[in-house]
Amino acid sequence: RKEEETINRRIGEENSKLGNDDVVILPMSDTYKNLTLKVKESYHYLLEKYPTANWFVKIDDDQFIWPEKLNKFLSNIVENSKNIAEKGQFTVYDFNGKMPKKRMIVSDPINQPVIVGWIWPKPKRVPRGHPKSGEKIEDYPKDLYPNFPVGSAGHIINRKLAQYIAENRHELINYVAEDVSIGIYASQSPFSDEIVYV
Repeated sequence: RKEEETINRRIGEENSKLGNDDVVILPMSDTYKNLTLKVKESYHYLLEKYPTANWFVKIDDDQFIWPEKLNKFLSNIVENSKNIAEKGQFTVYDFNGKMPKKRMIVSDPINQPVIVGWIWPKPKRVPRGHPKSGEKIEDYPKDLYPNFPVGSAGHIINRKLAQYIAENRHELINYVAEDVSIGIYASQSPFSDEIVYV
């Protein structure tokens, strides 16, 4: 713990010397086992720092995004939602501008909870006892996980879901895997029946 505090202090000092905010040090120990906590604390930080943001992207440090394409993709969801009353549904295009096989209905991308990512296509059995991916039965007694965005592909959630996670971060269990955690939190939310997975 002391070594981590020293590292965090040195990073903070370096960040200050450079005169920027490129590095955010959250109030937690930054370890692999705390990845779920890091995601929850990140949403809390981002909601406070950017009070008008509607979308929140989580990617790994070995990934990159193409901001223009991502913005166009998210704008497509927002723009098309305005036409939902007239057409009943619309097509959400993937990041490459291709039409997916399945149409997604998002009636209100700001107030309706949305999760964008590579959504695990079928229920996955909960592994027990595995240190990297196994949940304790007392933490998650169900045999199957709910839908969740696969962590290695990153995910995007909208403000409604980010607020739910941030506001309840102290009560929500820190499950082993952060991707599964997002799916569990969404399934336990008071608006679980409204969630759209894109």
